[in-house]
Amino acid sequence: MPRKHNKQKKLHIRKGDMVRVIAGNDRGKEGKVLRVYPETERIIIEGVNVRMRHTRPNQLYPQGGRIQQEMAIHASNVMPLDSNGEPTRIGRKRIEDTERVVPVGSVWLRRLGKSSIADPYQPIWLTRAETISKGTMDGYVPRLKGKYQEEIVPELMKQFEYANIMQVPRLLKISVNKGVGEAAINKKIMDDAVEEIRVITGQQPMIRKARKAVSNFKLRQGMPVGASATLRGEKMYEFLDRLITLALPRVRDFRGIPDRSFDGRGNYSLGIKEQIVFPEINVDSVGNISGLDVTFVTSANTDEEAMALLKAFGMPFVRRDAA
Repeated sequence: MPRKHNKQKKLHIRKGDMVRVIAGNDRGKEGKVLRVYPETERIIIEGVNVRMRHTRPNQLYPQGGRIQQEMAIHASNVMPLDSNGEPTRIGRKRIEDTERVVPVGSVWLRRLGKSSIADPYQPIWLTRAETISKGTMDGYVPRLKGKYQEEIVPELMKQFEYANIMQVPRLLKISVNKGVGEAAINKKIMDDAVEEIRVITGQQPMIRKARKAVSNFKLRQGMPVGASATLRGEKMYEFLDRLITLALPRVRDFRGIPDRSFDGRGNYSLGIKEQIVFPEINVDSVGNISGLDVTFVTSANTDEEAMALLKAFGMPFVRRDAA
């Protein structure tokens, strides 16, 4: 049988590009990309993530000893810089006829007119001034965020008689978790779980590893056992909107989510049995049906306040009075 070759991943970042680190200990540093590793999606940046290591005498270091060397970081932790030194985002989209559609984050920017670019897949750089002038990112407010500021806050202040607007509970973050115990036997299951959470949330998930070894489960310390992504800000509101309006109505025999899953401190956990309820998941490419957990962390002091907040957002809790 002929060997199957894995398709090499394509990165938008190239050798020689100027980038800025946006996450990690070196956040805020800028430098030139020295090397790119597409197979692992990691890059080496000049003067970033410098580590001290010992080496034997060789051609590059005749004296050997302790040297400083740049180590690779993941490409998702950096943002490209344009010719003016401003951070920007880059997208690639096939240019058809006279219309160019360029993705900027999660927003589509349309540019009409004939294209003078010979390569239709050539990166198109957008400065911050361009995105502001096109009205793509700045000024955009998610639907539920606007609803919270305009409708939910006055409603909760009246319901619980808060003396200060800062007492109104708010949604702090949403954590999406998926446990993959079978990853100790089949590593592909972990890759599928990471890809599913990335597609659902629009954010690169973090791989969780075992804290201790359990011989009965053939589990060693440090082995990957799950993946999780924590959403804040606009991504959090967008995910909540898609969950309420698109995902939950697709649940089989749906009669409302349970109202007894609060932890006593204003946080709520929801278990989803099938990941295919999210429209972002392609059912044909799913190997096995599995579930995931979604945790809503709020600033509420009691479960009653947290439930009122989530109900105001539109969470369809089960109606026990009608039972």
